Amino acid sequence: CDATRASLCFLERSVSPPWVATQKAVISRGVWQCFIWCAAGPMFRILDRVIRGEPLPKLEALQPQSFNVFKFPLVCMFWNMMFYMVYLWKFTDCQLFSGEESSKT
Repeated sequence: CDATRASLCFLERSVSPPWVATQKAVISRGVWQCFIWCAAGPMFRILDRVIRGEPLPKLEALQPQSFNVFKFPLVCMFWNMMFYMVYLWKFTDCQLFSGEESSKT
């Protein structure tokens, strides 16, 4: 629950950076944040096993290549973040990708 909440907060900050007024917020930052938050856990589990010298599991066992959001929590988290980004973009009045200074505060 805390990781999901943190990932959504980081997603908001990544697509709307207030520190650079002239830079456009781009959707690729949001997609990158979604990927990082959902892929970092399995990658660190593999790194942990490499350090311990244990046999490596297949990456598909840790990070499934599926769109089934009801079976795999990481896939569900990725799509929740993507839908939240679209919600911020299309259905709020903050004009997220407009490039205006007032939309980033």
